[in-house]
Amino acid sequence: MNAMVDVILPDAPGEDEPVNIEAVLESLQPGDNKKKPMMFRKHHAGIEAALARGVTHSDIRAALKRGGLSLSAATFRKMLDAERQLRNKDAVGSDDQKGGVE
Repeated sequence: MNAMVDVILPDAPGEDEPVNIEAVLESLQPGDNKKKPMMFRKHHAGIEAALARGVTHSDIRAALKRGGLSLSAATFRKMLDAERQLRNKDAVGSDDQKGGVE
């Protein structure tokens, strides 16, 4: 299935100017709808460690916001649950590739 992805395009040259396609492709950045999940995923281990120490969701969200990742309580919970499911699925999949869990 093809998912729609927002991208931020760099300034384009005039229509008559040649374009270095490789440079344009390398300069593409994901839109906000992809940045937040990417940032959350990058910091997931730290989030889980903070939760294990008893840090509240609210305090974690405040720390993430200071780092540029602003999330509502509902979005934080949704992303946390989704990331946990993804990592659990990946862990089970890697065990299956090794011949299963004993």
